[in-house]
This record gives sequence, structure tokens and C-alpha cells, in this order.
Amino acid sequence: MSLGRRVKELQKEVIVSKIKESDNFYIIGFSGIKGNDFNSLRLSLKKNGARLMVVKNRLLRLAFEEMKLNQLSEFIKESTALVFLGEDIVASSKVLVEFSKENTGLQIRGGYTQDKVLSSKDIERISKLPGIQVLRAQAVYALKSPLMSLVYTLNNILAKLVWVLNGIKEKKEG
Repeated sequence: MSLGRRVKELQKEVIVSKIKESDNFYIIGFSGIKGNDFNSLRLSLKKNGARLMVVKNRLLRLAFEEMKLNQLSEFIKESTALVFLGEDIVASSKVLVEFSKENTGLQIRGGYTQDKVLSSKDIERISKLPGIQVLRAQAVYALKSPLMSLVYTLNNILAKLVWVLNGIKEKKEG
């Protein structure tokens, strides 16, 4: 096996291992984006726990074939990159959608999450969902609200008891 062929095989294996490590990834296209803009996209994604990896189309097709993800090959054309998503899929989706609105050279082609192929429309819908921090705050509020009602009710009962006892005390004294 020639050195060039071996290097390509290793590159394909890196792609395969990254896909296996990340259950969720998006496939994007890019052209005509300035280097500084592309780097700012990388940094914005990194802040949300996502990683952007530019890949060769042929190697990506081979990786998809090896992983039995041939249905994703339709998203491979022109310049291609993978975005491996972190914990907050919504935040990364928002970053990509906003960036694509500002830079027409970025196309969100599709993705893969939890054994499901996503279209660009699906990714756009995901970007409109509330982020993980908002969902956590809503969950805490939902848990806190009944407890606070219970505390206020018990406090009110105790206050009434004290009021009644004070009334009885005043009658006995008076």
C-alpha cells in the first residue's frame, strides 16, 4: 500500500472514529467564506461544545459506507464539513442557522442524530427550540412551584393557629 493511500485510509478512520464518538452531527457546505469568518464560526461552535471538521468528500463517502450510513451521502457535494455536536444541540443549531443567514456561503445540508437522518429544515426547527439552560430553568420552576405552594399553605395554617391561640389567650386574660 502506497504512503498516500495509507494516509487517506488513516484520515477515513479518523472520520469514522469521530462519528462513532459523537452520536449527533451535521453536514454543512461552505464556499466563499472568509477565513476569519470561518474561524469565528469554529469558535462559536466550540463555546457550545461542538467541533467543526472539514473533510474530503470521497473519504466521507467511504466512512459512511463503512458505517452503513449511505443515506447521508446525498448531502455530500462541493466543499463539505462535519459539525460534531456537544451536549446542547439546540445552541449549536442556532449558531449554524444564524451564521448561514449572515453568510450565504454556508449551507446546512443535513445531519444525523439518534439513528435519524435530519434535513436542513429539521435543523432549522431544532434551532427554534429553547436552549438547554432555558429548559433546565423551566424544569426547576416546575418542581419548585408546587413545593412553594405547600410551604405557603403550611405557613398560612400555622399563622391561623397562632392567631386562634392568641385569641384564646386574650379571652382567658380578659
